[in-house]
Amino acid sequence: AQIFDAYRRVCGRGPNPVETASLNKLFQKAISDFRRDGKAAESLLKIGESARDTSIPADQHAALTTVCLAIYNLDEALTRE
Repeated sequence: AQIFDAYRRVCGRGPNPVETASLNKLFQKAISDFRRDGKAAESLLKIGESARDTSIPADQHAALTTVCLAIYNLDEALTRE
């Protein structure tokens, strides 16, 4: 639901099934990587002006951040017409 909402907010529409599958696959890989390397998750989450939301586990928060960065880098997000 969080990934769907992020995609909708950035692109102005919900992701189609192929996009959803790709983003979920990215999330699963990222969370697996961040669970293995907690320092990498904490390092990523230190970037930015706002303090991180500590109610979300660091590995999940970092994985969601990774997915959001991927969404922001989509051509559709960069060039709306």
